[in-house]
Amino acid sequence: VYKRQAWGRHEPNWTSRFNYQSNETPSSNIFQTGVGSVVERFTKERVNDRSTGITGIIPKLGWTYDLSYTDQDSASTAPFSSLNPTFSSGLVLNGTLPVLKGFLWGREWVEVRSTNIAVGISEQRFRQQVMDTVQDIAEAYWNLAARTDAREVADKSLETARALLDQTEAQYEVGVVSRVEVVESEAGVADRDFRLIQAENQHRTAQDQLVDLVFGTRLRPSSRIDVQAADDPDKFVPYEVNETAAAEKAFEHRPELAVVRGEVEQQEIQVKFARNQRLPQLDVVGIYGYQGLAGDCDPTARNCIPGLFPRAYGDADDEFLTGDAADQWSAGLVMSIPLRTSSARAQHRKSDIQLRQIRTREVRLEQTII
Repeated sequence: VYKRQAWGRHEPNWTSRFNYQSNETPSSNIFQTGVGSVVERFTKERVNDRSTGITGIIPKLGWTYDLSYTDQDSASTAPFSSLNPTFSSGLVLNGTLPVLKGFLWGREWVEVRSTNIAVGISEQRFRQQVMDTVQDIAEAYWNLAARTDAREVADKSLETARALLDQTEAQYEVGVVSRVEVVESEAGVADRDFRLIQAENQHRTAQDQLVDLVFGTRLRPSSRIDVQAADDPDKFVPYEVNETAAAEKAFEHRPELAVVRGEVEQQEIQVKFARNQRLPQLDVVGIYGYQGLAGDCDPTARNCIPGLFPRAYGDADDEFLTGDAADQWSAGLVMSIPLRTSSARAQHRKSDIQLRQIRTREVRLEQTII
């Protein structure tokens, strides 16, 4: 979701505009009213103006573009207008190309790169959670096996204490031992009985922990599950470990280390972005497009050549993208140099310190893994 959101900043946006305008301008001389015509107090003009187009940002380069189509139809009561009504249209491409600040390190592209790394970090954190869960289950299982053995030991110890008590009582009846030794044997039975109760409680707790890890949200208040460890710890076979090879394998596959390395990569991007923000702003701006015109000759205009322009509204842009089109273009440079860059320098310094902190955390994590 976050990845699509970051890429969405480069998706083009469609815009459209419509404007209707009606003007009445007071007439003050004969050139505005027309020779031989009825004097009008106002010169009236009606204009319909429309535009539509797309704007966007080119990924990675940071260049912005605006491709728009405009058309306008107007009619006026003013004399000496060659065409009345007049239909005009235009197809124009505007571009702004950063060449210093923002080039290859625009804010939108930095967000895309950071988000791509964040997706990998999330996957590694999920792997870490799975591995931790598996490890917790294994530890809980062997803890249950140990508690099972401890309960059996406590039970056998109680049996031994009871047998000793029976023997002591028999010896007391024949006068071989004193009453004190009988009391001591009774105390030993009570102590072994208490230890058995503790061992049984610890065994049940170990069962509950394992059941909770394995069944999780499927448990209900009425759930009654009894789990017994099938493995015998005495039959566990140890194996030799090559510490160097194990550490290298851990450095390659441990997800928590991959998470930190992803954070290092993210912060390196932030450092380079902060360094780029210290540069002056130098943009190449350009415009290229076509203009079209159509309309009827005004009967009062003497300088209009009939048939020179198409008359219909839809014919104003017939010559677009052809060699006969009336094209227009311009190119230039826009530079902006901040007199002071304290904020940009401070942000770059801050990003660099954060990068060193994360790298130190990576080294410490490697030490912990070793």
